[in-house]
Amino acid sequence: MGYRKNEGIDLGECKWGTKSVTPSVVDQLKEKMEKYPNPKNLTVQGHLFTQLPCKWKSKFPGVLFHALDEMYGL
Repeated sequence: MGYRKNEGIDLGECKWGTKSVTPSVVDQLKEKMEKYPNPKNLTVQGHLFTQLPCKWKSKFPGVLFHALDEMYGL
């Protein structure tokens, strides 16, 4: 979780396993984003950190995907 002053809130989930992340993991993160206390009604941005790139990430607006392979050129 990160708080960017009056700009927004970042909520993240890490899945470092070697199996591909399923859409249900993203659904769970989005559910947490909706339930997160947000009295100032700031933008809540989801982040999903994975070991392998996700091929279907464009189907989930509001969640940014970060793969180790992409971040470090592995």
